[in-house]
Amino acid sequence: MLNHLNRINWIRLFIWYSTILCTAYFLSIGYIYIDSSTTYEQSWNALSSTIGFITYSIFVLLLYLSPINSFFPNFTTVKRLIPIKRDLGISVFILTATHFIIVVASCFAEHGYFPVAALILHPIIASGFISFIIFTALAMTSNSISMQLLGWIKWKKLHKTVYIAQALIIIHVLFQGTIGVYIIIFTMIPLIFFQYMRFSHKSTT
Repeated sequence: MLNHLNRINWIRLFIWYSTILCTAYFLSIGYIYIDSSTTYEQSWNALSSTIGFITYSIFVLLLYLSPINSFFPNFTTVKRLIPIKRDLGISVFILTATHFIIVVASCFAEHGYFPVAALILHPIIASGFISFIIFTALAMTSNSISMQLLGWIKWKKLHKTVYIAQALIIIHVLFQGTIGVYIIIFTMIPLIFFQYMRFSHKSTT
């Protein structure tokens, strides 16, 4: 039991250390680009895409944990990760915030302004921005105090908005082009299948 708790704490430490290091690295690179006298459009795109892909990967991992644990309860690796779902969720929020800051900064660096209307009208930016708002709400309430204040039912309903964020992220990725379609096919479609089977099983029990 003690070894299990120590293992979980080490995993938590790794998640937080990696998240902070990743955030610091990408923000530092972004600052270098802004401070440079030359506009690096391809570099900004690569920076934004990389942090976006890392965030997406952690988010997908987070969503896979519960369905896989339901169907494969003896899968030890997944069982070890279940207790750190909250940490993964907060990591997704921090990295999403970093991704958003880089997108805004790149707009200012390349064009001198940020098109605020794009937050509503542009499918990629709008879907990403609304997802960011949802992740913010989930991160801010991922604690025992919020659960007590809201009550279990309201807290659970709020955290089910993660599935709205999932749908928005699918839109966000699909509009990235051909590579986005392949990413969705190989990651989200199997996930949706597992989620459907899990909810179907719950409704029949």
